[in-house]
Amino acid sequence: MAKLYDLVEFRNYLIDQLDHLSLEKPIQDKVETLEKTKRIFPQHTDYCDRTIKDYLLLEQQSQETINSIREQISKLNSEIDDVSVATFDNDGYRNNFHENQIQGPEFNNSLILSAESESAIISKITEYSDWHYPALQINPRHKKWIDDIMIPRFLEDGFFDE
Repeated sequence: MAKLYDLVEFRNYLIDQLDHLSLEKPIQDKVETLEKTKRIFPQHTDYCDRTIKDYLLLEQQSQETINSIREQISKLNSEIDDVSVATFDNDGYRNNFHENQIQGPEFNNSLILSAESESAIISKITEYSDWHYPALQINPRHKKWIDDIMIPRFLEDGFFDE
């Protein structure tokens, strides 16, 4: 099963790139140029019409490709829903985060981690969190866990730039 983060990241990338992947506008520009050429050189109308026909065929093929990408986005949405439900919409997952599960004498109101374990957790939080798409659910007892979710991404995206 794919990781939820990877699926969402790929889906969002495809959505962002959809306009750039389309050839509709460049092809329409070529067709307009050929229409002007026909007016300037009427003796070459047949050649220009054949070329326009070829470009329109390319546009149709391009649209089929874009439709295929949209289909893939739809499949990714379904897969994201399936992975989300399988991962988070079950009693086992909810019970793991019930307050009774994270309290007790072994936790003593604060979890003590080795520097290596803490570094590994912070690394994973930083790698798999994105403030644009919040999906990490934690019950932090210390502010340091939240900082690693938010601050690096804000800095990367120039959030604090003037």
